[in-house]
Amino acid sequence: EIKVRNRSAFNQGAILLNKKSYDGAAAAFEKYLGWVPDDTEAKRGLAAAYRGQGQIEKAQALEKDLVNAAGASGAPGGAPGAQDLMGAGVNLYNDKKYAEAAMAFEKAAAVEPNNRDALSNLSNTYLALKDGPKLLASATKLVAIEPMSENALKLQGEGYKQSGKVDEAITTAEKVLALPVDVRVTEFSPNAGGAALAVTATGRAAQTPSGKP
Repeated sequence: EIKVRNRSAFNQGAILLNKKSYDGAAAAFEKYLGWVPDDTEAKRGLAAAYRGQGQIEKAQALEKDLVNAAGASGAPGGAPGAQDLMGAGVNLYNDKKYAEAAMAFEKAAAVEPNNRDALSNLSNTYLALKDGPKLLASATKLVAIEPMSENALKLQGEGYKQSGKVDEAITTAEKVLALPVDVRVTEFSPNAGGAALAVTATGRAAQTPSGKP
């Protein structure tokens, strides 16, 4: 039976990948994708196997396919969701493929507009690309979610600076100086019913623009 054959090949790939037997996992997923070429989960697994083998360019090509497929429908493995896009984006960012990473994080933020990890990663990617206006746009959305985050405000300030908005950059720098506490998100896990959020709050020596307590 074709369905049994396909499922067997997929399961073999998944088991071998879990065992870090990357050569066998790659072979199994390649065989499976020859039969079911649009399966998102299998592509993600094959990309991970390629990375395990050190075949980074092959992995990148698959991850770009996953990003490009976002928004598609009717694929046997389903269109990539926010977490698929985030995973691909992080890998591409670490490989210094910033334009491709930005596309992944953009699509993740489009799927989940209040996903702070997507906005944070997107802002840092635009920072790497030195794209001031896009950095400003994404960092401003991040600040709306995390108004007492030193890092988010600094990203927004850099966005103003790179966009030539000097007055706004100075005002944002003054906000950073005046923060009495820095709130950092240590865990953010969206789910169907909401999200799990964990934060730390660290006291700061708030200062005036002239540097006085």
